[in-house]
Amino acid sequence: MLFRSPQSPPESPIAIGGTAEGDPYSLASMTVELVLRDHLWNANSLGYNLPFETLHAAIKDHRPKLFWLSVSHLQDQERFISGYRRLYEEFQGDTFFVLGGRAMNEELRRQIKYSVFCDTLQHLEGFVESLSGKGRSEEHTSELQSPCNLVCRLLL
Repeated sequence: MLFRSPQSPPESPIAIGGTAEGDPYSLASMTVELVLRDHLWNANSLGYNLPFETLHAAIKDHRPKLFWLSVSHLQDQERFISGYRRLYEEFQGDTFFVLGGRAMNEELRRQIKYSVFCDTLQHLEGFVESLSGKGRSEEHTSELQSPCNLVCRLLL
């Protein structure tokens, strides 16, 4: 069962994501969840180091409008490509695939398909805003409250 953010209305679109097997980093995926929740999505990070079979089952069960993968580390690039392609081929008609992370180099990006690649969280915000045709909720309009700005300030 997915957690529904208290600020997300019941009709909020569902977004799920995480990191694939071999990627032990969770901070970026958790930050993506925060950004999406700030835009009133029912977003849930599934965790990190997840086998593609687990990601497949989650997409099949929850039918999200958006699925993200944070790719900070690749243990086996060919295995990642193979597992990811299976996900994309099955679900790309119903789900937007959002990718990002420092391991997503240009060579890798040329070998796979996706809805959008985000170099930064601001790119993710722009993509989400383009889907809804709206910006963030009125109660979250302060630049200081943006998860992107908060995380940037914490990391710098």
